[in-house]
Amino acid sequence: MQRISQQWDELCGLIIRPQRCRYELAHLGPPRFTIDGKIYERVDSEVTNPRGLVLRCSHFQPTANERPAERMPCVVYLHGNCGSRVDALESVTWLLPAGITVFSFDFSGSGASDGEHVSLGYYEKQDLLSVVDFLHDQGRTSRIGFWGRSMGAVTAIMYASRDSSVGGIVCDSPFSSLQEIIQDIVTGYKSWIPRMAVNLAVRSLRKSILERADFDIYQLDTCEYAKKSDVPAIIAHGKEDSLVSWEHSKRVNDSYRGSSQAYWIPGDHNSERPEFFYEAVKSFFSTHLKEKPQARKETHVDPGEQGVKGVGHFRLGQRVRVTDKGGPHDGAIGTLHSFEGSNETYIRFQDGSVRCFYLSHLDRIEDDREAAVTS
Repeated sequence: MQRISQQWDELCGLIIRPQRCRYELAHLGPPRFTIDGKIYERVDSEVTNPRGLVLRCSHFQPTANERPAERMPCVVYLHGNCGSRVDALESVTWLLPAGITVFSFDFSGSGASDGEHVSLGYYEKQDLLSVVDFLHDQGRTSRIGFWGRSMGAVTAIMYASRDSSVGGIVCDSPFSSLQEIIQDIVTGYKSWIPRMAVNLAVRSLRKSILERADFDIYQLDTCEYAKKSDVPAIIAHGKEDSLVSWEHSKRVNDSYRGSSQAYWIPGDHNSERPEFFYEAVKSFFSTHLKEKPQARKETHVDPGEQGVKGVGHFRLGQRVRVTDKGGPHDGAIGTLHSFEGSNETYIRFQDGSVRCFYLSHLDRIEDDREAAVTS
């Protein structure tokens, strides 16, 4: 029994606590560097997500003297479950000469950022929302695109299904649903789980992950999010991928509502991609990020379509105060905009920004006069 318990912990760890990428700042390269005779810089920063976790970030961009315009298009690079912001370096040499800046960061639970677990997209989409807000607040970014790999690719699709102002997304090796991936992992993990018991094992893993990392694996269905996204996309996958079969990406591509280009390319899950693919990505972003910027439009899931108009004593349109002690929005007042499952909600503030909070971090405002005094 002790052996089975140990192996069960290992199995959970493969999903929510894979090997964490450890690196030094030197691995990100020098703060100033040259490409094709032009000088660029790496500006490091920190962003706090709705859970109060600090994300470590880097923005690769031209120096002030080399900058062609105050506001430039930007691609946010989204790493995989064992990755970090260092992985964005492959995109920097392709996009900077094309006049596109690159913003990379460690998801919560990854690299140098705060957090103990990864969630394969569930909480990572909140991290991405915080990064997008940060870039808009800085005022030096025109249009934004995403380049994600594996977990990052899934996060890009999840976010794009809710914000149609995203210029374009490149999704390399997304899984079609986390439940399917876990079934594959359980089936192939050593030999102590009988094949006929796989479904039972998946249900048990679901419960363990919910207890340890506070998210439901059944809610991570990439194809369902793909059906709601109109953002132009490239969906790619290595044909020899032994970790996540390329058929996952095919299902995602088949489900995608917006325009998408599929690339089934040589290589495994973590293989370096061929040069023609990088050329295609550069051309894709040059086309979709350099168009006239559109007004940012939030398109969060319509609760009416899901039959969700309230959770507990909270209702859509209700005024609430954030009680996230020590958090950057503690005391702020906003309006309930939409619900995310049974324990989270999106709050719209007076400046038009939308952020995600746990319901436990909110208090209802019963009297508008109270809001007027404290706003």
